[in-house]
Amino acid sequence: MRRDRIFWVAVGLGLLCSACSRPDVEFPRFVRDHIIVWGVLGAIQDIYADSLATAPAGPVDLQLQCPGGGQVQVKGTVTSPGREGSFSLEFAGCGIVQSEEQEMEILLYLDVILTGTMTHELSFDAQGFGSEQLQAGSLAIEGEEYLVPHLGDIDIDCPFAARHMVSEVSGAVSGNICERPVSWSYSHSACQ
Repeated sequence: MRRDRIFWVAVGLGLLCSACSRPDVEFPRFVRDHIIVWGVLGAIQDIYADSLATAPAGPVDLQLQCPGGGQVQVKGTVTSPGREGSFSLEFAGCGIVQSEEQEMEILLYLDVILTGTMTHELSFDAQGFGSEQLQAGSLAIEGEEYLVPHLGDIDIDCPFAARHMVSEVSGAVSGNICERPVSWSYSHSACQ
């Protein structure tokens, strides 16, 4: 999972660097949107790692506890265990906490409650290369986010979409939250 660690560090550093090229606005909305998408993607990976990574091919209908309280109902089909599938996620006060640290200092932090329905399509090969797509017509997100040194509250209920693609040398995330675009890319060729 070293590739995952490099992905999250790249996201954090990319957010910090992209903020440098924008007008000097304290904790701008585009940075806050990136942190939300980063956190939701990480939470989905955590939920699947704990429940679907070893599920056999076929239909699934699971009621799972979220790390920060609440539940998520996962329904759908596992096409290839741990790699391919199509799912519907029904979040009911699902608490997620995502953070990224560097040298024992927190760089990014997201602590939110998710409510709503989301679809998740994923297709990865045995090496972990491929893509996943998340889509919600309306996803309620409430809580707080932190990017050194700024703290902000979140209370939104709006459309959410994210696509995460991974190749042998790079990855990219694109999508939107509340109809605002979000995107970043990263390289992990040093891991190969």
